[in-house]
Amino acid sequence: MQVWQIILLVLAIIIVLFIILFLIVGHVFFKGSLCRKEIKETSDSDTNLDKTVKLLSDKEFSDSKKYEEVFIISNDGLKLAAYFLRSKDKNHKYVIFLHGYFGTVLGEWSTLIHEYYDAGFNIYSIHERANWDSEGKYFTMGPKEKEDLLLWINYVVKQDAQAQILVFGHSMGAHIALLAMGENLPSNVKCCIADCGYASLDDQFIQTAKNLMHLKGAKFLIRMVEVYCHIFHHMHFNETTVKALKRCKTPVCLIHGTGDKFVPYYNLDLNYNAIPKDIYKEKHSFKDAAHCSSESQDPTRFYKIVFDFTKKYIK
Repeated sequence: MQVWQIILLVLAIIIVLFIILFLIVGHVFFKGSLCRKEIKETSDSDTNLDKTVKLLSDKEFSDSKKYEEVFIISNDGLKLAAYFLRSKDKNHKYVIFLHGYFGTVLGEWSTLIHEYYDAGFNIYSIHERANWDSEGKYFTMGPKEKEDLLLWINYVVKQDAQAQILVFGHSMGAHIALLAMGENLPSNVKCCIADCGYASLDDQFIQTAKNLMHLKGAKFLIRMVEVYCHIFHHMHFNETTVKALKRCKTPVCLIHGTGDKFVPYYNLDLNYNAIPKDIYKEKHSFKDAAHCSSESQDPTRFYKIVFDFTKKYIK
């Protein structure tokens, strides 16, 4: 065998090995990070998020209420579910809650569901695609879920043309909510509250790989995963709330804990600064609070912030 043939053979072997590595890395990351997991639903303070998360719980309230399960069909044909809790008094006030990464539909929101229910709100707790009772083999941590949220908003408006809607999200749910604020929303959407949302899916993956998983070459690994996801699942990581919020026409309240190790605190300013100056916006920091834990660190201050903001726009 001549030298040039040996060189070509070695190159071919290297290319094949790289392709195999690419497929393995992409598949493992995708399956572990974005595919459905059958995790037991709970209405207590248990969480499937970062272990530093401290959620409040109102299990007694959750267990005492009968939630109606409602369904819609996504743009790509999935059956999506939500729990609906009707207000005690007939009115047009609604809150749509969006859970975080592998969050629990009731466990993550039980105390706030109670607070908003007592304030007279009709409540939709969304099961995001590939989570709980919603169909789907995988989720996208933002882009597809944004489209799903728009469908839920339209569903609420169809049920009640006079609906006044607050969209409220934690973590991944906050990212979804903020992406939607850049869309052409019906006037029924009066305001949005986003607690510890990330601005960029790409950056969030890199930060998680680098800071929490302590992986070497995190950026290169995420690039490999992005190519894999794009080729095999038509996903991309380049949609950001910064781009979306430049088109925002809805008042937004942003909350973030300075001790957040899952979604870095700097995302608060990235999101806040992206909202046009002529749109009402608030930002609130909770010193040393971990991810999704501002409420549990100081419930009195947290509830005052969210209800003072809500009452400005929903009467």
